[in-house]
Amino acid sequence: MKKIFLSLVLIISFGAAFAQEFSEAYAETQRQNALAAYPENKWDSLRCAWYGECNTNVPPASFTSSCPLNKRMFGWHAIGTSSSSYQWSLLSDLSYFSYQVDPATGNATNASQITAMASNSTVVTALANGTRVNLTVTLFNTTNEFSTFFNSASAQSQLITNLIAAIQAANATGINIDFEGTGLSTTYLTAFTNFLNTLSSQLHSAIPGSELSIDLQGSAVTNAYMTALLPSIDLFILMGYDYYWGGQLYPGPVAPTYQFPKHPSDPNGHGSVSNDLNNMLKIVPANKALLAMPYYGRRWKTTNGCVIPASGNAASISTQTYTQYKQNTSGYYNSPIRETNTFNAYNCFTDVSAVANEQFMDDSFSLQRKYDIIKQRGLAGGAVWRLGYDAGYNDCWDLANNNLSNCYTAPPTDVLYDMGGPTGNYHNAEKYYFTVAPQDAATVTLTFETFDMEANWDSLWIYDGVDTFANKIGKFSGTALPAPVTAYSGAMTFKFYSDNATNRLGYKAVYTSTKRYYSVNSGSWSDPATWLPGTVPGPGDSVIIRAGHTVVANINATVKNININTGGKLQINDPAVSITVGDNSNKTKKMVNNGELEISAGNLIINGNLAVNAGASFTQSGGTLTIDANTGTAATSIADGIHLYNISPSVAAFNFSGGTLSIIDPPLGATSQAINCPLNFGAGSIVAFGNGVSTIASANTNGFGGDLLPAQIGQMILDAATTGNNRHFQNINPLKIKTNCTVLSGNLVQNGLLEIVN
Repeated sequence: MKKIFLSLVLIISFGAAFAQEFSEAYAETQRQNALAAYPENKWDSLRCAWYGECNTNVPPASFTSSCPLNKRMFGWHAIGTSSSSYQWSLLSDLSYFSYQVDPATGNATNASQITAMASNSTVVTALANGTRVNLTVTLFNTTNEFSTFFNSASAQSQLITNLIAAIQAANATGINIDFEGTGLSTTYLTAFTNFLNTLSSQLHSAIPGSELSIDLQGSAVTNAYMTALLPSIDLFILMGYDYYWGGQLYPGPVAPTYQFPKHPSDPNGHGSVSNDLNNMLKIVPANKALLAMPYYGRRWKTTNGCVIPASGNAASISTQTYTQYKQNTSGYYNSPIRETNTFNAYNCFTDVSAVANEQFMDDSFSLQRKYDIIKQRGLAGGAVWRLGYDAGYNDCWDLANNNLSNCYTAPPTDVLYDMGGPTGNYHNAEKYYFTVAPQDAATVTLTFETFDMEANWDSLWIYDGVDTFANKIGKFSGTALPAPVTAYSGAMTFKFYSDNATNRLGYKAVYTSTKRYYSVNSGSWSDPATWLPGTVPGPGDSVIIRAGHTVVANINATVKNININTGGKLQINDPAVSITVGDNSNKTKKMVNNGELEISAGNLIINGNLAVNAGASFTQSGGTLTIDANTGTAATSIADGIHLYNISPSVAAFNFSGGTLSIIDPPLGATSQAINCPLNFGAGSIVAFGNGVSTIASANTNGFGGDLLPAQIGQMILDAATTGNNRHFQNINPLKIKTNCTVLSGNLVQNGLLEIVN
């Protein structure tokens, strides 16, 4: 049997510390009632003429998404609007807006639009593209609608019967109910809960696999209410907008992600999306929650100019769609300002009547912060009021594509905040996990700019990997600014916890990543076609040369690390070319060879160590290989026990016949050695210890020497610069030098037989 998903969304308005008017959904029903006298195919043009909702731009035909959604994207579709701009592959759920309820009977007051739903072109197209279709049902308590409806068992029964019949006739996949008005959480709470329980029971019985969901305004999110709803509701949607609305005099963003500054005359403020979402998630599992976002903003006339927060005057405010906002960027909206607390865009200007105005809009920058929260809190996805408000522009579809699909990748660098945002406190009783894993990242480093958490009670844990089973690399609490933390797996997972009492400012941190570049073809180092992601690697990038690819170094280049996979090969054969791994400030970088490394001319400089592993091949017939892994500080030097030139006894091939191996400093660690190689060097090889300048000390009593040297080398040059700091050479085992041994500075100490044989 085919599964049918039935989605019920209820938008609930509660009497909070302030009196909020109905949402934009109510305004849409009023517009539809005004348009009802005209043929439905004229409604779109009438919206333009009457309400200024003119979509004059045609969406670029080149925009298509090949990225399947891996989270839900739920959108409301207003009857009579064009859906030509909808990107069906990025829309999981479409709500047909709306069935308007007669509270006395449960029947629709606009029955003709509901009957026409089955043949509506948008509905037909949505179903053909695999998008679930929902029927929105609206009831607004403007006078005594709730009293009439909740005191009529027959009206409630009739409504349920009508809704199920309507969606079955249209082959739709759900119902979306939008109830708004005062008294729903108090006077009618019991009746409302009973209605939901009855609806849930009948719905799941009539249509196996159906889904009952509820949409909550922020003022509705209380523990007691959420607990009462949890048994009968499958999906919870936070209506994250209309925080600043028509009919009140305080200009502010429609959907403040974080707390917007409170006006002195408005001490209770208007809340924030992150706080209300956190309250909801105290009861509701994150995988059963959606965050709804606005594609519209509002404009106020102000009495005190362009200040934050401002005072509005008694004149009506206006609403702008995303399209109207973008189309007016050469007019009033051409110089947006970024509000620092919420990240919303706003514009300040003087209108034609010489009155100061403020206009707020969620643009692509501030909407991205909402998508960040969807990911950070692990939500099932997002929702939008309403589809078509962005017609002519792809910005919002790009956001859905980049955040809710399997093409999502974390940016290579970004700023991270706790749920209080840049200036507000985090919230009580928060517990969540999220992972940052930039595409092809070799490392992720987190640097804190601020840190303030309740000591010993609230904490941030950090793990080197994609989950909390990975190695823990940090646990922070209190007010001390943590040192930078680096995840060497290329992914970093965060666990945040706060108790149910004191909260503080939290943290602001910046993560940066280094890229992992893969070879995709054999070719020159300088050719972008050699590499994925199609550019030449740079100083912060880690390079992997994969099996079957030979990369020829033909330019000077600096990278962070190099790893030659089994079957891969790196050739350095140009005397004018230098390949550098790492830099002088941090000599912990690595070059790992599991394939083939060939040096016949030029320079390979490693600020760290070289490891040639079992099965690999190393050939040097010319050029210079320079290795330095000692800064004098353990944190930036190769760890104790790691050797600088480290050749496995099980290599497939080893031939050091010519050229120079230059070791600048002895290893810092007491048990590290400069050379670990059981295989002889050729007569034409040169081994140079020291550069005559550096005097960095070593903890190894053998200095540059030790007991892991090969039995034979070619020429040896000791230029240690000083006789102190263990800057000497001492061999423990017998060593033959095939040509000559030159001591320019430092001490040559024989602890084993040292022979010079020509």
